[in-house]
Amino acid sequence: MNSPLDLERELQDILRQSRSGRLRRAWGITTHYRWSQICRRVFRVVRERLQPQRVVGDWADAPTARYRATSEPLTQFARLTIDFRSDLRATALNDLQGGFVGLLGEAHNVGYPIRWAELSSSSTLPHLARFHLHYHEFLLGELARRGDSCWELVWQTLASWLKAFPAATTLRTSDAWHPYCISRRIPVWCWLLILGEPPARLRDSLTSSLATQAHYLSRHLETELGGNHLLENVAALAIAAGMVEHPEANQWLATAARTWDGEKAEQILLHGEHFERSPMYHCQVVGNLLRQSIMVAEIDRRMANEWLETALRMLKFLEPILHPDGEIPLLGDSGWEEAPNVKELQALAELAQRNLNRSSTQSLHPAPSQEATSHDQLRVETVGPYWVARWGGGADESFVLVDGGEVGPQHLPAHAHADLTNLEISLAGKRWVVDSGNFQYAPGSMRDYCRASLAHNVMTVGGRNSCDVWGGFRMGRRGKIVAFQPLKHENGHAIRVAHDGYLQLGIKRIERVVGVESSGTVWVFDRAEGTCAEPLRGFLHFHPAVECSTVDDSGKVWTLSREGESRTITFIGASQVSLANGWVCSAFGVRERGAVLVYESPASNKLPIGWSLARSPNKSAADFPKWLMNNNGN
Repeated sequence: MNSPLDLERELQDILRQSRSGRLRRAWGITTHYRWSQICRRVFRVVRERLQPQRVVGDWADAPTARYRATSEPLTQFARLTIDFRSDLRATALNDLQGGFVGLLGEAHNVGYPIRWAELSSSSTLPHLARFHLHYHEFLLGELARRGDSCWELVWQTLASWLKAFPAATTLRTSDAWHPYCISRRIPVWCWLLILGEPPARLRDSLTSSLATQAHYLSRHLETELGGNHLLENVAALAIAAGMVEHPEANQWLATAARTWDGEKAEQILLHGEHFERSPMYHCQVVGNLLRQSIMVAEIDRRMANEWLETALRMLKFLEPILHPDGEIPLLGDSGWEEAPNVKELQALAELAQRNLNRSSTQSLHPAPSQEATSHDQLRVETVGPYWVARWGGGADESFVLVDGGEVGPQHLPAHAHADLTNLEISLAGKRWVVDSGNFQYAPGSMRDYCRASLAHNVMTVGGRNSCDVWGGFRMGRRGKIVAFQPLKHENGHAIRVAHDGYLQLGIKRIERVVGVESSGTVWVFDRAEGTCAEPLRGFLHFHPAVECSTVDDSGKVWTLSREGESRTITFIGASQVSLANGWVCSAFGVRERGAVLVYESPASNKLPIGWSLARSPNKSAADFPKWLMNNNGN
């Protein structure tokens, strides 16, 4: 057998042949952006260029700030936040006294004391890593790793930061005072002040700086970006208001509440999902809402209850899309360890409800669907644009998730991938068919790869992207979902979805049907409507622990195995099937090789092309269940 194809290299060849021109891409972006976004962005850029040397500035006549008395719920809350960092990969990479900090999955030499000024202008530390350094979340990891023995180290690090970036002389263009960095840093300082006792002089400096940061943030909200960034600003202001006793604290909370009121209807969809449609950012938003609720419960019970109610609704959405391992699918810009995991969300939700004297109701464990079904073993549910099937139970539960929704909000696709009609599969409690996740945000071949269609479990035209993703966060032309139809039959359940992502190539739509029979056999087939000279190419990505091997010389039947379990995948309607090397990125900076099966058919073939996943082979097109082929599912 020939050496497996390297999909990362293959993508670069495809992009060179199909890349859109600059004008077309610019038009593709501006037609989807809102005028308010464009105007805000232009205003910020012009202001920075006209006054590039403006400093943050001392807060004139700023009253003395103090932090509020610590209560038992807040102490539990801060301790919980640190405890959940003990198992993170970044925490294991920390060695602050040795000069190393874990950022985005890598250990970076930052020196000790940290070389703040040098690193702020150094090209040796990637821009996003510099941002993460200014979040100060690594200090929570240090406490999780070393316990109370490192408090002196923590206070020395904060003192050195205050000295390096005083508001009176630090430029507004500094990463240290970027609104998003402030938003991530304020909560960290609050947890530290709740749990530890800094020297008196440093305590006064920290609380004064907290007030200054909240004051500055309240006047520099990231309205031109919106989305999760703006909700991060809201969370920081609310948490600061709950922590710092200051005459302006009520204004911070009012700004947070007012901004939330303007965003909640758009950003939290009716079915409970965050509108950027990335499970990781969904968890980040939920975690912030729960933290806000806990922090402001003593000063604004109404807002605390509203944020808690929204968080619980978002958790209810999350339950059915979790894999049997209890974690999120890696759709869009998702990865583990950058947002609270589901166990932490559950713990936060229970604490937030107790803090408001409410009974705990959120389980965060996938439960059988309440929808009617004729099968005891097969349970099917639609949650917004997701279709989910489960069978079995306990440690042996199996799971199919089909994403039948748009890639993200039309005006904010920064965290969206070209993954229309994507799917993931767990079998016997473990992940088998997986999404590629996200490796990094910096533009480059890996960012291109993770956002490309061929990095997802979808059908493509010649491996091209169904949406024109480029740069770090840009998306011009994008396909749209044109059909979403659940199907029911006495033999099983299915979902029919379709998109128009290849209209420019003469393909009116690509239709996909995913079905699960009561026996546990999974069927997937795709059809393309239209004319195009390029072949149809489907991609099927497997978890790094899954091994693939051919059964016979035809190359159409493969055996999959993982940890003692085995399945057979049979390709039907494909002219050829080949093995490729892909990447699976479960967290920032983490990538593992995973097997990918690439199946292909000439575009002139009007018959469906697809596969079945079962315990035994299905060897011909005649084995396709007729009820799946029928438009009505009867």
